Amino acid sequence: MATDRVRIFTLDQVETCKAPLKIWSVECLPGYTDPLTDESANHAVTIIRRIAPWLERIVFSPEIIDQGDKISGIYIPRCETICLSLWPSPPTILIAACHEAWHAIEERLSEDMIAAVDRDLGPAFFDGAPYFGNPEERRARAFETWCGRLLEGMPGRFMKSQHADAVGIDEIFAAAWSGQLGVALS
Repeated sequence: MATDRVRIFTLDQVETCKAPLKIWSVECLPGYTDPLTDESANHAVTIIRRIAPWLERIVFSPEIIDQGDKISGIYIPRCETICLSLWPSPPTILIAACHEAWHAIEERLSEDMIAAVDRDLGPAFFDGAPYFGNPEERRARAFETWCGRLLEGMPGRFMKSQHADAVGIDEIFAAAWSGQLGVALS
């Protein structure tokens, strides 16, 4: 379905405006969406607000372009905003919400927590593309994978820390997902 509607969730209200809308380098454009995306967007807002409750805005647009590339989501730290595209499938919107919420929360994590996640991730398998080797993106993709398992009804540990006495990736991701970490970092 074609639409030019952009929905903006702020801390206390929901606004609707027409695309195009520009936020820093990010362009929110009109486009096509799946009829189920409204429900997915509402669920994504719940997830993001639980993980990173301080965010000022969550923006949903049919299409998002950043530096000429069509993207599914982006966290814009300058204005505490996550923008998510409505063109992917509804489950992909939820996964993108988790990925971008991790970027928001990671800015506030201690170096020790980031080091714990990195330690449990191990070496990267993708050497050719800078995006896949970027440590911040690797951590966000690991968190989105962890969350995706929960969203698909696959409970259980994502990864047992290889360091018996240390807080590991699973504990950090569980604290982020539950909102415990977001509250502590607010």
